[in-house]
Amino acid sequence: MLVSIIIGLFLFVTVNDAEEIVSDAPCPATWTFNEISKTCVKPYNGKKVWWKKARDICQCEGGDLVVIHNSQMNDFVQGILSLKRYWIGSRYNSTTKMMRYLDGEQMKPTFEAWAPRQPNNIRGNQECIEILGKRGGLWNDKPCKRRSHFLCEKQAFEKETKPKFHFCQGPCAQDWVYYPEGESCLLFDEKRKADWAFAAYDCKDVYNAELVRINDKRKDDFVRELVYFGRQIQRDFWVAAYRKVRNDGTTLWLGDYIDSVPMGDYQPWTDEDYHKAKEDHDCVKMDTDLERWTFDVCWKPLALVCERHL
Repeated sequence: MLVSIIIGLFLFVTVNDAEEIVSDAPCPATWTFNEISKTCVKPYNGKKVWWKKARDICQCEGGDLVVIHNSQMNDFVQGILSLKRYWIGSRYNSTTKMMRYLDGEQMKPTFEAWAPRQPNNIRGNQECIEILGKRGGLWNDKPCKRRSHFLCEKQAFEKETKPKFHFCQGPCAQDWVYYPEGESCLLFDEKRKADWAFAAYDCKDVYNAELVRINDKRKDDFVRELVYFGRQIQRDFWVAAYRKVRNDGTTLWLGDYIDSVPMGDYQPWTDEDYHKAKEDHDCVKMDTDLERWTFDVCWKPLALVCERHL
């Protein structure tokens, strides 16, 4: 499938600029800035994953698991945690008493914050480390194949610079691309064309997913770039938005044909686009050559982008 080529070309590779930073904030909206380390940190409170998969997800974000070298970073991290356990970016050998950080080098620990009676290395396979958010930021050793929440860290960006998109598989199945900010997986299927309703059904029945829902500019840009770099000829594809006029004349914008779920406030079309749309042009599509969405007849066969939440 075409998206396999995308992943091969863009795995952990920076692509086009995503969006202009218009404020002094050195981190994306979902990250927290650490003044001392000058890095951005983000706790992932969703699906638990094993240690290596957590690294893959952090790298999809342009960073890695958080590394804690001192008490200041440990206190900072503990202060932004809301759940019990999170992977961090180091592994411990209880036999040699050496720490292995993300660069692979073994060395004497520069900082440790073990909980009482830890590390205990039960059954000799507890090499990875998690921080205990509900126990004052103390550490516990744990088998790397067990699952936990995790913490990512990446460099802050300078004012007036732009964050980059990274296309990679992350925790998603083969041929899918990970969207870190929504913690979901996206599949651009250019070959499977369908009208709007069947596009929604195809995502559900074929992929156990849903037609992509785009609720902010960041995701709009991400999906647009994904489709733009993956396309051959087809440039238009359906998104989860269509117009339904009620009997009383009021208009509803829905994001799901099957369950009639409201679309939301993000509606990137102009009043002129709306008023120029023909009466039967009720379904919404994205054209990667335009900066806004447009309207079309719902029965037209177009490509689709499916989304599967983790």
